Amino acid sequence: MSEISKQSESRLLKFINKNWILLGILLITFITRLIYFNINSSIWYDEGEYFSMAMRWADDVPFRLGPQRLPFFPFLASILMRIGFNEAGLRFILVALPSIGIVFLTYLLGKEMYNKNIGLIASFFMSVFWVIIFNVARFHTDVLAFFFWLLATYFFWVGYVKKRSNKYIILMGFIFGLAFVTRSATLQIFPIFLVYLLITE
Repeated sequence: MSEISKQSESRLLKFINKNWILLGILLITFITRLIYFNINSSIWYDEGEYFSMAMRWADDVPFRLGPQRLPFFPFLASILMRIGFNEAGLRFILVALPSIGIVFLTYLLGKEMYNKNIGLIASFFMSVFWVIIFNVARFHTDVLAFFFWLLATYFFWVGYVKKRSNKYIILMGFIFGLAFVTRSATLQIFPIFLVYLLITE
């Protein structure tokens, strides 16, 4: 075995030994998503609208776009449809994977705001939180918008509060914009930022 391979293996083992609890939580998260991925046999009305919007842009299927549905989520779905992904593939990429990202971001936020143990505890609860698991089986915007919501909050915390780099503030604005064009209800986070700034500044 070459010296480079030995060093890579040593770093991997050190990483696993240092983060085995987090890796275990992420494994639990992945398994629960697989178990409940196909638990629902029907498509709700809003899911049908998002599918129809995506098919309208991907295959020019006749459908009148409703103004109540924001475009980013079905736009991403239409791109994946053009590549060849089916309904299960769309849900896995646009819903299941972001739900795993939510657990990881919960860990990062807990670690940054408090400490590593708080991050681990919070991420474990999020990994088995029934609302997130329930929505993994549905093709709508809740999970992806929440992922963007947490990511914007993380960038705000490390950029503004911890003052690590101004680039995080720029990223926060960009991700918050993605959250808004995914689901308008994410505007509810904005007053939270304002209240925090009023209290601290």
